[in-house]
Amino acid sequence: MRGLALLLILTTAAWAQEAPKRSKKRWLVSVAVLVAAGAADVHSSYGGYEANPLLRSADGRLRVRGVGIKFGLLGAAVGVEYLMIRKHPEAAGTAFVANLAGAAALTAVALRNYRFRGAEALRLSGGAQ
Repeated sequence: MRGLALLLILTTAAWAQEAPKRSKKRWLVSVAVLVAAGAADVHSSYGGYEANPLLRSADGRLRVRGVGIKFGLLGAAVGVEYLMIRKHPEAAGTAFVANLAGAAALTAVALRNYRFRGAEALRLSGGAQ
């Protein structure tokens, strides 16, 4: 797993050095990947207990308010990147790497959530004694 992470970092660092026009296209793809990872995180968390107090509803679960905050923060980050790239096109490679790192983190959280919820469902159904 560490080898795969190192390969991802080295590959994205090499892509970050490419021409600004090509880097901008890669940045746009990375935004789509980041949003998909955010959606997977929300899907895996919705209705379950939320560890982040900012995102919790009154009953401690992730609900519509928390989803709105999550996607609002994600949209704000992408908006700042857009403004930065518009003024400094050479920054697209850096934003690309940052988006892929964020997507990797969100994907890891979503996988953990799915694993946790699956184990909890199995325990509640009496399958794991």
